[in-house]
Amino acid sequence: MSGCGGTSAAGGRIGSRAGGALGNDLAVKMHADQVDVARDLARVVTALQGIDTGGRAWPGSGRGGPLAAQDADARSALARSGGLTDTARLAEVWDRCRDTPGHDAAAVWIHADLMPGNLLVRDGRLAAIIDLETVNVGDPAVDLMPAWNLLDAGARETYRRALGVDDATWERGRGWALVQAINALPYYIESNPVMAGIAQHTLRAVLD
Repeated sequence: MSGCGGTSAAGGRIGSRAGGALGNDLAVKMHADQVDVARDLARVVTALQGIDTGGRAWPGSGRGGPLAAQDADARSALARSGGLTDTARLAEVWDRCRDTPGHDAAAVWIHADLMPGNLLVRDGRLAAIIDLETVNVGDPAVDLMPAWNLLDAGARETYRRALGVDDATWERGRGWALVQAINALPYYIESNPVMAGIAQHTLRAVLD
C-alpha cells in the first residue's frame, strides 16, 4: 500500500499528499464518527466522478466492468469458503446482485479499491485516500464498497443518500463488496488476520 499520493477529503478536492502523518489504524476508523466519514468520502467520490473522462470507456480489465463477469470467481471463492462464512446465504445475495441491471450510462472515474486500509483518518475524520494505481473509468457502483467493508448501518445509509444512487447501482455495489471479500477471505484466512477480518466484516454486512 503506497502512501505517496492520494485524494484529499477537504472540500472534495483531488490532489496529491503524503500519508505518513495520518492515522491508518483500522480500529480508529471503525470507532470514528462514521456518519462524518461517510459524508467526507461521498464528497470525494462525487468529485472524482465529476472529472471529465474524455469519452473513455471501461478498458476491459480491473474493476468497473459488468458485475456478471465476476460470477466464476465468486462461485469458486464461495466453494473455498465453506466453514468460514454463511456461503449459502451469500450465494443467494450474489445471484441477486449479479442479475441486477447493469450500468447503462457513461463510465465515470472510480478509485476502484476503497478498502479501509486506503482510507486515512485524522481526528475522527477522513483525511486522505491513497493507492491510486487502481483508478479507472467504469461503473460507479464499485466505489460503493465502503458501505459494507467499513461503514455501519447508519453511516451506510448516509453514504447512499449523499451519493444519490438508485436501487440497481446500490445492489451492484453490494455485489462488488461481496466478490472482493469472498475472494479475500480464503486467501488471507491463514496469512493475514487483519485482511481476513475485514472480509468477514464485509460479508456479514452484505447479508444485512
